[in-house]
Amino acid sequence: MALLIARSAGDRPWRTADFGGIVPDRLRHLGAAEVAGQTIAVDGRACRLGDWCAISGDAADGSIECHGDFRAVDRLAAGMEGGTVVVHGPVGRHAGAAM
Repeated sequence: MALLIARSAGDRPWRTADFGGIVPDRLRHLGAAEVAGQTIAVDGRACRLGDWCAISGDAADGSIECHGDFRAVDRLAAGMEGGTVVVHGPVGRHAGAAM
């Protein structure tokens, strides 16, 4: 089962978000609640991922699926060393950098 990270039209807006470190190889041993507690940067401030996105499932199989508008999300899957990230929607700068 994949880890699902979702954004919907009604979610709080952001100008930029940095998802560096949100990669399957780092999250594969965490449950949804632990993933929701991971730190991301939103508009330059440290925040919990679960405060900005709906989280479900887990990355035990090495996969993450992102659903929604991630065009303001930078560094999604950056530094990923293994696994799969599939984004259903637009994504921001440096996605997959240094894979």
